[in-house]
Amino acid sequence: MYLVILKKLKVWSSFLLLSALAINLISCGGSDNTSNDITGEWYQEASIDAGKRSRPVIFTIGDSLYIATGFNGTNGKVFLKDLWVYNAEVTTWEKRQDMPDSAQARSGAVAFSVNGKGYVGLGYDGTHYLKDFWAYDPQTNSWSRVKAEFPGAARDGAIAFSIDEKGYVGTGADDNLLYKDFYQYDDTGNGKWIPKPSVPKVERTNAFIFVIDGKAYVGGGVNNGSLVEDMYEYDPLGGSGGAGIWNAKNDLKDDKIDTDTNDKGYTIGREQATTFVVNGKGYVVCGKRFGAINTENWEYNPSTDTWKKMNAFEGAGRYGAIGFTLGNRGYVGAGTNGTYLNDLWSYDPTVVDVD
Repeated sequence: MYLVILKKLKVWSSFLLLSALAINLISCGGSDNTSNDITGEWYQEASIDAGKRSRPVIFTIGDSLYIATGFNGTNGKVFLKDLWVYNAEVTTWEKRQDMPDSAQARSGAVAFSVNGKGYVGLGYDGTHYLKDFWAYDPQTNSWSRVKAEFPGAARDGAIAFSIDEKGYVGTGADDNLLYKDFYQYDDTGNGKWIPKPSVPKVERTNAFIFVIDGKAYVGGGVNNGSLVEDMYEYDPLGGSGGAGIWNAKNDLKDDKIDTDTNDKGYTIGREQATTFVVNGKGYVVCGKRFGAINTENWEYNPSTDTWKKMNAFEGAGRYGAIGFTLGNRGYVGAGTNGTYLNDLWSYDPTVVDVD
């Protein structure tokens, strides 16, 4: 899942786009629901011209949104390496240069954008886990392999995001191991990867990520078949010497030690969820819980560290979808629920439906 904020277009992937340490051992859930009103409304938009797929990546450059890679199991098992850009003014998707022949098609990759280029890497090609990274330059509509090799292991289901023209990548899994290592990418010169404090507590794959006001929020995912129910905020300027620090935030479930009085019994943890940010609040939508497909939509308010249940997603439940923000609406599209999808839905959180 991946998210990045730019000018009028803010974007996040179900993989791509993700993170959160100074462990405040306050892992209790919190909710600010105070009424029975269901907030927010969904609207179906024109389908994604890039086609049906799950687990793609998205990144933004300037005001442009790009979607690449993924998997389409509709007509055989097809791993993808195509690239499309979204034209917000006419709401169409336009084809751009595919990743090179030397780059494997893949799903479960990650992406981020730094200094006018999009970076795509990691993932799974149906046989191998990958660790290569590729940079896309929209000025030349061309790809080049990143010279600095990713220092971690090959994997898929990782998180990625960018803050202040630096990329960040971590977590994920392969067939044998799960990971919680975490790195910053600096594109100065030939580029370099800088180890950062690992994501706290357990290793995880298929976590969610969104970025608000220069801080990343990472939560959920799965560890050896168990859902991870915590969430952390990553502050890239915090810690000793500004090396970056993780801060524990309210967790994703209702605990006996909770002090909140609403939404008793709630649980937000899931894997392969979709995220977006609207008006300074993060939204976690869809995903899977123990194999069951989810349509719930939860809003996170970083100023109060609380969760609020919003109007559930009105399209078909799904996982491995994309999420992004345009204007004052969030968008969710593509993904799979056994059927591969290319529909697109927008969400306005300001509309209130009274029960």
